[in-house]
Amino acid sequence: MTCDLCAYWENTLANSLVVTVRAQEMALSIKDSLEQIAAESHFFKIPKKPKERLMAHVRGVLTRYEWQFHPGIDLAESLDPSLLAINPKKARAHYGAKLSAPAPDPNVFPPRENDPDDYPFGREPWIAAFFRQWALEYERENGEAKEGWGVWTKKSERDSSSWKWPYKRIIAHKTDKDGQVRYLVKWVGRRFPASWVSKEQITGDAHMAYDSAHGVVHSG
Repeated sequence: MTCDLCAYWENTLANSLVVTVRAQEMALSIKDSLEQIAAESHFFKIPKKPKERLMAHVRGVLTRYEWQFHPGIDLAESLDPSLLAINPKKARAHYGAKLSAPAPDPNVFPPRENDPDDYPFGREPWIAAFFRQWALEYERENGEAKEGWGVWTKKSERDSSSWKWPYKRIIAHKTDKDGQVRYLVKWVGRRFPASWVSKEQITGDAHMAYDSAHGVVHSG
């Protein structure tokens, strides 16, 4: 842990509440909230197959983070299926266009205060705003003042160096003196500030689309 990171946490997360991730309980709460909002407006009714895929994604995320402590905003962004997609078009096809559409009235949901530029103005998918609303309400009802990450789900993940926090996008790159390319990545939520990483620190081949769009060539 660096002094810069400690200072960032002190300035950004001081006195913030966190929730303990409980996969089954939270998944049921999300399912109930989706049914409630669909009952209020037909626009928010999700077809059966996309809803099954969405809930599978939700359960997967919550199971991965079970018993860890996370602020509501971080949890909301982690649940957004479009935000972390390497290929947005494939994500849209997988979950259906219904989930990618913005809400007819954005005021139905709380405003996107953290990284409002994640989506073009007026184009935030309603499901992203829904997860923010759900997570912030859950935080208000169940939030606690705790430090650290909480309990690791898997023994192999107890060493923090073996666990990768998800990032939203690559925002820049540079080439070091040794010829190695490094990327400036924007992380999910507010847990970490944007930081420079090597391609080995990015999960899978997530950097390839960026490389192609920006003409990045790796040595060796």
